[in-house]
Amino acid sequence: MIEHAVLGIALQLRDGCRGYSLSRRLHSDRSAYARQTAITFRLSDLDIAGLDKTRDLLSRAEEAVRPVIVATESGLPWPRRVASSADLILDIPQLDWPVIAKLMEICAGIPADAVAAATSRHRIDPWRLGLDDLSLAIKPGREPGDILHRLEGFSRDNAIIAGDEKETPVSPRQRATKDDDAIPSKNYDQRVKAGDRKLSIDIIQPVRLEKNTRRKSADEPQLFVETLAGYGAASEWALDLKADLALWRQKKIGWSDMSTKLLLSGPPGTGKTTFAKALCNSLGIPLIVSSVAHWLEPGSLGDVLKRISGVFEMARANSPIILFVDEIDGVGRRDSGQGRAYDDYWISAVNRVLESLDGALKSDGVVIVGATNRPEVLDPAIRRAGRLDRHIEIPPPDTDALESIIRHHLGKDADTVLASASDNKLRKGNDNA
Repeated sequence: MIEHAVLGIALQLRDGCRGYSLSRRLHSDRSAYARQTAITFRLSDLDIAGLDKTRDLLSRAEEAVRPVIVATESGLPWPRRVASSADLILDIPQLDWPVIAKLMEICAGIPADAVAAATSRHRIDPWRLGLDDLSLAIKPGREPGDILHRLEGFSRDNAIIAGDEKETPVSPRQRATKDDDAIPSKNYDQRVKAGDRKLSIDIIQPVRLEKNTRRKSADEPQLFVETLAGYGAASEWALDLKADLALWRQKKIGWSDMSTKLLLSGPPGTGKTTFAKALCNSLGIPLIVSSVAHWLEPGSLGDVLKRISGVFEMARANSPIILFVDEIDGVGRRDSGQGRAYDDYWISAVNRVLESLDGALKSDGVVIVGATNRPEVLDPAIRRAGRLDRHIEIPPPDTDALESIIRHHLGKDADTVLASASDNKLRKGNDNA
């Protein structure tokens, strides 16, 4: 909030211990003398430094004549020097259900009563969640059960990190069977070793019509490629792949004879993720949802490379499957010519993506769909033959497509809404007369 001027003025944050600031950005030492800079400390860092070092660090921060912010998420007692020198101490309460429900309403358009109805099926400790957990789980287009299932997993993971709960691995089949009634979308987290880290991957199971009619209202719209509007060539590619997949299962064609790698581009909001979910249902095979932002989350190069490899290994281990990679432009390109910082880091990341794509090419049963808003910034090697060589652009929907999209979401209420709009227009015309 401070860095983005939500509080009225934008300040660059610099860590007083010369590490990552509270916003997790690493700034140079010169930023301490720049205008509109605040110096930040984590209380845990000051606790490790000791009393003498803390006195020195705080004195240096005061000499810079900059605002000083000390923050903590732990239960450590405040050192007397920190508490006595503070002009203001803010105690922020822990997250609770009213706050989470309000966020789901604002960010995902889900009414509070729908949240309340779904909470009984999930064991979540709100106070264990952080802002990062909420930003990863609460997104437009997700159903209440889907969001709460993700928050339940994050809450459980945070309990394990805190040492309050032991991890009990559950196989995909067990989890799907166990949560079949509680989680309509049948999402589950599967964990695999990635060095000394663990990788959490969402695998979405396809909707099966025989279960859908039993569990959902017959009037609820279903998400299949056949029911999508405005996708043009992408829909044609998907339906051709569906036909080829049936032949492949009958061993009449080889996997290499099929078009199974696609680069999907288009402006934000054109439904690239929606297409991937519809493809999952139409093909009848699971879907792994990943993104370059998720790959880069660990920060260190070694962990990033392990995460990239882990996602592709998971796809190969669960084939046939669809691997959807969002924001694939995030790895950039090796020949940008812009001299950006840490070029070796980004070159290594691109090379690992290329190696993983080549490995997937040699593996039967892995369909890869990469999505981007900026195809022009991709490394050319990603779009070479055998990788994401098929490129389809999704344009903004025209009037007919918009009507079909609206009808899809409104279902049986579409005609009623249109009729009410006509009645209002007629009534307004009579009033003007």
